[in-house]
Amino acid sequence: MAQHYHPDDVSTIVSCSQDHFDFSEHCKVVKPLPLSYTEIPPVGPLQKDTLTPKLDQSLVSESPSYALEMSSEHAWLERLCDLLDCGNCSDIASSDTINSVDCSWSSYHASAQSSVPQNQISTSVLLPLFRDQAHSPAMMCHAMTIVMNTVHSVNPGQIPVLTLDQPLYAIAKLAVAMA
Repeated sequence: MAQHYHPDDVSTIVSCSQDHFDFSEHCKVVKPLPLSYTEIPPVGPLQKDTLTPKLDQSLVSESPSYALEMSSEHAWLERLCDLLDCGNCSDIASSDTINSVDCSWSSYHASAQSSVPQNQISTSVLLPLFRDQAHSPAMMCHAMTIVMNTVHSVNPGQIPVLTLDQPLYAIAKLAVAMA
């Protein structure tokens, strides 16, 4: 989907199918966003002194998948210790050998993954920006609902993940605790 401005009317956005490169043909006016996207339902005031519930179970698991993941972590640590036990750490840090070896956690685990097929399909969605300010509890709840519904629509079963800066994260955390 490509969008551009219509030459006759600057305020009208038109949309063309991606298989047409000439934007003057086969264009149509984009429909307005639905009210479920543009209207933000009200939310009550946030309680700043929310209590977190007591956790009755242990976070450490003894499942086979946990043991497998921990063995992978230990393998990375052992490899890193072997690299650093070369006698003089300043020599290895200044040499090119450290750059050609996977020493960071992310590069070690990325290189250990099985090869991914080159033609794997990736689905991505680009949502329109909200017109309202993000720092209100109502907007934060509305944004989380829109993202959750969109993720479940595009990829059922996937857990939605939102990334926020610290002030917005604090608002979102209080909004979730209220719900």
